[in-house]
Amino acid sequence: LICLVKPDKVFIELCPPRAAKLRHQGEDKEDGFQLAIEKALQKFSSGGFPMMGGGLGVEMIRTAFKGFYGLLKRYGYVPGVEMLAAMKEADRVGAKLYFGDQNGDETLRKLKDAFQPSMLMKAMTTPPPQELEQAMNEGSLGDKVEALKTRKNAKLMSEWMEDVFPSIANVLIHQRDTITAHNLITHCGKEKKVVAVVGLAHLDGIEKEWQRLKKKKKAITTS
Repeated sequence: LICLVKPDKVFIELCPPRAAKLRHQGEDKEDGFQLAIEKALQKFSSGGFPMMGGGLGVEMIRTAFKGFYGLLKRYGYVPGVEMLAAMKEADRVGAKLYFGDQNGDETLRKLKDAFQPSMLMKAMTTPPPQELEQAMNEGSLGDKVEALKTRKNAKLMSEWMEDVFPSIANVLIHQRDTITAHNLITHCGKEKKVVAVVGLAHLDGIEKEWQRLKKKKKAITTS
C-alpha cells in the first residue's frame, strides 16, 4: 500500500524507542507483555497463591499467559514484522515517519499494575466465542493463524478480553486507541496523503475515537 500510495507521511503504531529497537533487532524479540506479567507474578510467588495452589498456581498462570500472549500477537496487540516492513518501505519511497503509540515502558508499567491472578479463574470459566474456537480448531496451523486474522475475529477477541481481562483490555486496547487516534489527527491531519499502519485489533477503536475527535473539533469550530 505504501508503495502504491507514496504518502507524504507514514504513521506507525509504535513508540520511538520501540521502533528504534525493532529496526536494530530486525524483529520484535522483546516480549514486553510477558515481562510485565512476570513482574506482576513476582508479587504473588513469595507468599504463594492459595486459591490456585501456591507456587504451582503461579506456574499455571504463567503458562496460561504464554498462550494468551501468542493470541495477542496474532491479533496485532503486539507489534511485529509488519511494522518493520512499513518503516523500510517508508524509507524507500521517501515518506516521513511518525511513531504515535504510547511509550512502551508506560504501557508495561500499567500492565503490571492491571494484572490480577484472579483473572485466570474468569478465563477458565469463560471460553472464547464459538467463532474463534472454530477457527482455532480447523485446518493446519497456518490456516488457523490466517483464519484468526480478520477484523471480525479481532473484534470478537477484544470483546472477550474486555469480559475476562477488563483492566488489561483497557491498557492494551482502549487507552492506546485513544492516544493513537489523537496523535494521528494532531501530527498527520494536515498531510495530503497518509498511510497509517496499526494492529488489526485497534482498527475499530481508532476509527471510533477518530470520529469522536472530528465531531468535537467541528462543534468547537461552529460554536
